[in-house]
Parts: sequence; structure tokens; C-alpha cells
Amino acid sequence: MNAHVEHYLNFVTSHTKVTYAQLRSHCRIRHIREARQCLAYLLRYNTKMTLSEIGKVLNRHYSTILHSTEVLNDEMKLYPNKYKWMHKIPTTDHHNILPSKEVYICQRCGSESHHTSALYQWQTATDREAVGYC
Repeated sequence: MNAHVEHYLNFVTSHTKVTYAQLRSHCRIRHIREARQCLAYLLRYNTKMTLSEIGKVLNRHYSTILHSTEVLNDEMKLYPNKYKWMHKIPTTDHHNILPSKEVYICQRCGSESHHTSALYQWQTATDREAVGYC
């Protein structure tokens, strides 16, 4: 299993007290379903995994992953306090990207082109603050 998947899986299972076997099961009990949706949401928006890959992790079809992440996205807008814990996930900070005028440069390897999240960080970062991860 991918290190990023394990990172998010450990975060969700420790917070929701739902096991990985329960997440992969066909159980539709609310707290298990919500934990499954949270993991799918985190994997979809924080990794470069495809919907099919996320579906394989959770033993679901890609269309189910798409639907569940959209449903959770809507719920997060309606009930922001309920899912506040998802925003407190510790990042897997492999590289620290700092702004340098208009280009964001990785402090660890000095690269600006090998990091796909650098453009996103450039668009959302504040000046002279370490941001995100790649």
C-alpha cells in the first residue's frame, strides 16, 4: 500500500475508530459509511490517485467514490463543524517549498519544476511562508 494511503488511512481509522476491514466491507451503518467517505475524500483531493485506484483501496467502484466525495463535499459546506477534524490532518511534509519572487523553490532539492503542487502553492501561498508539501 502507498505511504500516502497509509497516512490517511491511519488518520481516519484513529479518529473514527473504524477498522480498515470495516471500511472495505459492504456495511452501510452510518459511522462506517461516513468514515469511508472521509477517507475517499482525503485520498481524492490530497493525492494524485485516480478514482479507480481509490476504489480498489476501499473495495468500491470508481463511480461510488465519485458520488461519495461529492456528497461529503456538500455535507462539509452544510455542517462545517462536523468535519473540522479532517482539516487537522498532519501533512507528510517531504519538501518545504518557499516563494522566491514569482517562482516557488523546494528547500530540500532546490527544484521548481519537479513538484506538481508547486503551482498550486504559488497560487495560494502568502509571501515568505513555508507552504504545503509535494
